[in-house]
Amino acid sequence: MAKVDDLRRMIAEAERIVAFTGAGISTESGIPDFRSPGGIWTKYKPIEFGDPFHLDLRRTLSNALTRDENAPRRRMEGRAGLRLAADDFEVFRTEQLTRTATVLLVDMSRSMLLRGCFLAAKKVSWKPKIFVNSVSIDPFVMEVVQRNTSKRLVEGAISSAFLKDPTDPALARDLGVKLYKQILRRYVPGAKVKEVAHLYGMAVAYTMVDALRKAGAQPTRASLLRAATHLNERTNPFFVKGIAVKTGPNDYYPVERSRMLRFHLGRWRQFGTLVSVR
Repeated sequence: MAKVDDLRRMIAEAERIVAFTGAGISTESGIPDFRSPGGIWTKYKPIEFGDPFHLDLRRTLSNALTRDENAPRRRMEGRAGLRLAADDFEVFRTEQLTRTATVLLVDMSRSMLLRGCFLAAKKVSWKPKIFVNSVSIDPFVMEVVQRNTSKRLVEGAISSAFLKDPTDPALARDLGVKLYKQILRRYVPGAKVKEVAHLYGMAVAYTMVDALRKAGAQPTRASLLRAATHLNERTNPFFVKGIAVKTGPNDYYPVERSRMLRFHLGRWRQFGTLVSVR
């Protein structure tokens, strides 16, 4: 009861009250919902998103003629004309047409995979220019996308990366990639090498240890903050060669260079030189 009394007191003392509720509160309050018997959609025909009011006259008249109100016997009783109701109207569906001004498909944080955007593009035979955020270029993720859609859809996709790709045959003998695989085998033996989120974690851990070392034998909040804002790390073994981790007192962007990638024949391949991302 104490909580109820507190709530009652707060309501009594408040000058203005705003209630945030779920959809179910409307019917309890006497406000009709959309889907239930007697709801809004039983009285008014909803027009689907993307449909202009391009009237399908044949289907509209057919719907009207099948209703009892417009039956031949009714007209024989002296009722003239054809009466139309809201439910009779039909429009030509246009939302599935593939004509579009959009030519790009941009992924942010795996949204294209998780929300089925790649699959939707395949269903309408759309071949856009695909740009994938570096968060989403995990070889495992791209493998899943290819299985759900096709290799042709993602062929030529563009992205960028600042970390090494442990699945790249050219890096098979790279010391950083070897270290990554060694740590993975020892501490996460069930993990797959192509799940490079593990490599990202190791890269971050390496920089964190670097900052802790620079913060002193007895690090404090101030010394660690000072170390983190004065990084000039060029030896992180998990980073692409030529990319450093560098910060300043007013510069909180540790990675300012990246390499461009193009997805070709099942894996990411570098093209061009390192580019600035600032």
